[in-house]
Amino acid sequence: MTSGLPFETVVGARFVRKLDGGNSAETHLAECAEDGALIVVKQLTRGVHANADMILREALKIRQLGAGNRSTNLVEILYVGFDKTDPDTLRLAMPFYERGSLEDQVKSASVSPRRAVEYARGVLNALSRVHAEGMLHYDIKPANLLVDGLGHVRLSDFGHSLELDPALNVTAPGDTTPLLHTVEKYQGKPIGPAADLHQVGILLYWLLHGTPFVLHELHRESSRWLHVLAEGLDQHFWWSPHVPADLKEVIGRAVSRGRRRFSTALEMNNALASCSLAAPLADFTFEFDGTDRVVRGEPAPGRGWTGRLAPAAGGTRLICGMDDGAPFKKLRGSDQTYPRQADAEAALEVEVRRLS
Repeated sequence: MTSGLPFETVVGARFVRKLDGGNSAETHLAECAEDGALIVVKQLTRGVHANADMILREALKIRQLGAGNRSTNLVEILYVGFDKTDPDTLRLAMPFYERGSLEDQVKSASVSPRRAVEYARGVLNALSRVHAEGMLHYDIKPANLLVDGLGHVRLSDFGHSLELDPALNVTAPGDTTPLLHTVEKYQGKPIGPAADLHQVGILLYWLLHGTPFVLHELHRESSRWLHVLAEGLDQHFWWSPHVPADLKEVIGRAVSRGRRRFSTALEMNNALASCSLAAPLADFTFEFDGTDRVVRGEPAPGRGWTGRLAPAAGGTRLICGMDDGAPFKKLRGSDQTYPRQADAEAALEVEVRRLS
């Protein structure tokens, strides 16, 4: 049972190098024997990967959904099938996306709100198709979102995907990233499509603040994670002041509990489409270096602006400044230390809002 490229094409591919496929599969970059195109080949073995048969079924579904069509925002499946000479080995081939994954884009800093919303809406477009087929992805994170040559996001890696029952429920697995779990997982209750939408909410926060800050916040709250989820994850987020209020509201709904949650990917997608992404703040970014929190952007073409919150003796220091092509210089009255961190954060928000 196969799909896409001929089996011999994948078997005859010249392996270029091994890639980091995480714990889910042995992954190689290969050169297609047919036309020399670069492809990615993943191999899973029955016995080692208990879900190999399910991955085959899901990959075939993805192929049938028209993954080659850009509008689906699903990774393109070129080939999937068990090895004829080794029937316990599943091979799956897909294009090599040279732009990499969103993980590469948020390693040191965030993407802008405008770009984050664009990526999230692409993911939701893919999830609409996935959920319609009775599936959950349940591992939505930057590493599993590839960027194609046109800059569109592609949802990949269905290694943790789940098949829903007729009531659209399923029990959550225990081996995904803790940050992605909903409170239902810890309570042993079934999950449904809202679990994927919860992960899209986490994804948006991740894209808006970058990996270093997200990992810092996760470490800070890790010992009381279930308590945080029970209270409402959005109540524990610190927000960079450049993030629009209505975008924060959408994320809050996605990660909340009860009736406030989004029920479908389309509903959340429509909410994101209504967010106000006015220049210049929609193109600002945020970064965290382990101590300082920094907001950057261009209030006007060629005029860079930076706002930095830094620990200081006696409190938190706020430094704001413009860069008009000359060496960085501080604005008048823009360097001040506040005894309370919350006051410094509020002052930074005032400075950022002035730029809009």
